[in-house]
Amino acid sequence: MYVVIDKQTKELIWKNPAPLTQNLTPKQVYHLFDENTMVLGKCNKGLPNGVWHINDQGFVIAGTLEENVEEGFIVPLKGKKAVGNEWIDMTLSEKIESGQLVLKDDEKYDKDKDQIVKKTIIEKLSDKLITLNEAKEQLKKQYSDLSFIEANKILPQYKQINCSLGVYDEPTTDRIKRTIEAFRTEYYRLETFIDSANSVKDLKKITPNFPTGLV
Repeated sequence: MYVVIDKQTKELIWKNPAPLTQNLTPKQVYHLFDENTMVLGKCNKGLPNGVWHINDQGFVIAGTLEENVEEGFIVPLKGKKAVGNEWIDMTLSEKIESGQLVLKDDEKYDKDKDQIVKKTIIEKLSDKLITLNEAKEQLKKQYSDLSFIEANKILPQYKQINCSLGVYDEPTTDRIKRTIEAFRTEYYRLETFIDSANSVKDLKKITPNFPTGLV
């Protein structure tokens, strides 16, 4: 079998079912053949399904799996992408970009971590997922939780209990008490700023400054 395609567009112009054993010339295959604008192809059997090409030797060859997916002849497998003639796993970002994975309104893709993470309170407010008042209350809770987490890094619970029981000497006890008070003061400072905020811009300016060691 012989085929003739357009050199530029690659569109099929003519098919001639004659067997290759006849060794036809291009003009015998197609009487309007023009070597400047057309290409002659040979195939031992019928044309392949989907994408096909004419190689440098003039024979028709099947297109790759990737080409057939791109042209819509093959439906992509979920969570996979075609590379050459193989299916490989898609990355998380590729699943999102292709629409195979849809994020929730309060989620985003973190490129650095290559993970889906929750949007920050400020991001949710910016996206109008929560109101300003809701953002304020959530920030207060976030900073309250953070103050306890950071305080426990410096003063584990057992140290705080020992302090209340008078286990430590007076200078150590005083430092522990000052440190605990510094955490309270910093939280109340944050709370005041949050309460006075009137916009996303105001909330973005608020930065916690909890102690990183004993005061």
